[in-house]
Amino acid sequence: PSVTKSSGYGWAAWWDDFYGPSQDLFKKSPVLLMRGNHEDCERAYVGWAPLSAHQQDFTSECRDIEEYQWIEMQDLVFISFDNSSLSGSGKIKDKHRQKWLPLLKQVTERIQKEAQGKEVWLLTHVPAFAFVPDEKLAEPVEASDRFAVAKEAGLLNKVDYILSGHVHSQQIVPRKQLPLQIVVGNSGTVLDAFGRIINNHRVITTTETRSSYGYGVFEREGFKKWKLHFK
Repeated sequence: PSVTKSSGYGWAAWWDDFYGPSQDLFKKSPVLLMRGNHEDCERAYVGWAPLSAHQQDFTSECRDIEEYQWIEMQDLVFISFDNSSLSGSGKIKDKHRQKWLPLLKQVTERIQKEAQGKEVWLLTHVPAFAFVPDEKLAEPVEASDRFAVAKEAGLLNKVDYILSGHVHSQQIVPRKQLPLQIVVGNSGTVLDAFGRIINNHRVITTTETRSSYGYGVFEREGFKKWKLHFK
């Protein structure tokens, strides 16, 4: 296995860890990257900026919330929504909630106007709902619902799927009358191990141990029909 020549925040480490190994990928395929809490204004934003659709260089001013991206391909719409600054614990405070509601309502209104009859995916870092292990309980418990404000804005009733990370595991979370929440957060850091495969009406996960790193491959088989492979 290769060993990086550097560590920490800085171009040398970012090149060794990501930019260098990704050069062949960048030449062959379009890549849509999501901003997470490690790329917020207090952490490694400078390394994220060249990958942002809005900043694109190292000197741009950092924004707590970047403008969303609307990516449309025939009958398929991807909405990349930056909620990386919602990554704290506990419920969202009212003053922050009032900041998020107009942004989420703006996306909801655009879907109503421009995405009727289309398949809509909401891409975020922080999931709308997910589960985490509990050391005292046999069953997992629900994670912080800081992005529940999206439901209040009416957005969750307008999308078909939510694809997120942040929670360090792989999950499929079904909810009645809500979009299917998919979490792929098991791709390379300390994992939230559930200790076993879980498959029930609340959550489906294959993240068993702290070393079962992986990724997801989604194959489209038709309108709102997908085959999900978790590797």
